[in-house]
Amino acid sequence: MLYTQIVFLVLVIMTTIAIVNVLTIPRIRRTWKPRTAPFVSVLIPARNEAQTIDTCPSSLVAQKYPHYEIIVLDDRSEDGT
Repeated sequence: MLYTQIVFLVLVIMTTIAIVNVLTIPRIRRTWKPRTAPFVSVLIPARNEAQTIDTCPSSLVAQKYPHYEIIVLDDRSEDGT
């Protein structure tokens, strides 16, 4: 009988401590804000692509990514790229 009372008393004390901790320990608050999308440079190497080069930059411009630049690099083309 005494053993049961001691176990009950210990459980009551532990429950009380847990409730006090939940009510009094400060919470970590979210202070950060979501970052904006990083700036991205898209490099398009092109050599003798005069017939097909327009589709690649056109598809990149259609993207919904907010912060980017497109750089087309002419690699000594011989066809007017």
